[in-house]
Amino acid sequence: MQADSPLGRPYDVVVVKKNETNLHLPLKILTLIMRLDHLSSLIAIAEHGSFSAAAAVINLSHSAVSIQMRQLENQVGAQLFDRSTRPPQLTPLGRDYVARARVIITKVDELQRLPTHDRLEGTVSFGFVPTTLQTILPVILTQLQTRHANLQVTARSGFSEELAKDVATGDLDFAFLSASNTPRSDITLDFIANEPLFLIAAPDTPKHLQVDDLLRDQPYIAFSPSTWLGDQIFAGLKARGISFTLSIELDSIDAVENLVAQGFGVSIVPQRLFADDMGNTLRCLAFGGEAESRKLVLASHLHCRRPTLRRTMIDFLRPQKMAKTPPQ
Repeated sequence: MQADSPLGRPYDVVVVKKNETNLHLPLKILTLIMRLDHLSSLIAIAEHGSFSAAAAVINLSHSAVSIQMRQLENQVGAQLFDRSTRPPQLTPLGRDYVARARVIITKVDELQRLPTHDRLEGTVSFGFVPTTLQTILPVILTQLQTRHANLQVTARSGFSEELAKDVATGDLDFAFLSASNTPRSDITLDFIANEPLFLIAAPDTPKHLQVDDLLRDQPYIAFSPSTWLGDQIFAGLKARGISFTLSIELDSIDAVENLVAQGFGVSIVPQRLFADDMGNTLRCLAFGGEAESRKLVLASHLHCRRPTLRRTMIDFLRPQKMAKTPPQ
């Protein structure tokens, strides 16, 4: 809630009543009105050991912090600091107030992170891994322009790790990524589709040659192992104990497919959602079972500010999630 300060400016307040027994406050205190910045300063003093150190961290003067603590003690009606020592030390009541203040500040932070503008208008920012630029990106743009004309969409490409970090910090609203082999706790990941992996070879490759034969006898054109998808593919090759000769390493699946179609080698790539069947231009052999697939996910902030838009995209994309299986 807000109140007016003596200077006419609003400030945040927390009201604590005497009958809240878990606070163990003096009974003569009927009602306390505490400024959140006073509580934050109290926490800073506890964490940094002195008024001066706290003042430097929160960008206030020593005297300003001292005045804040005097005001807080006047509101409490009891001393929070033992000023007979240098620097002043927290009293037992002061330490109790620090613990309670941390809870209050945490709850306020959580409230401030709640969605406040879940509207289908304004600007929304997307990230796309390069492997989705010619498949998912145009579909998303078309759908959002058709369904939500008041949305302004911005988009950029990057690798999964980079985009995931930008979603976690709030620099991006959403990102389409390859799922990581390592669980993540800093973002929300919604499953969109399994994109099965295939060994691809030139269309005139003899039919009797199988995956192990082609990897052993043909130059291998790799999708970059510095990406989450490339790392997954190399891990799959290693797990199967397949030997191969690396000839070219690229970060574009389209470039990989083009070189393979022209007979420069073989590769392992996913049949991407919304992409044309690779079997139309390439020989395709399944590489492993369902576990050997690229999991396409939609990343959003843990406290997503556009949950309606997030749900809309998931509901639209999931019915399409079965990537086409190219003929072998």
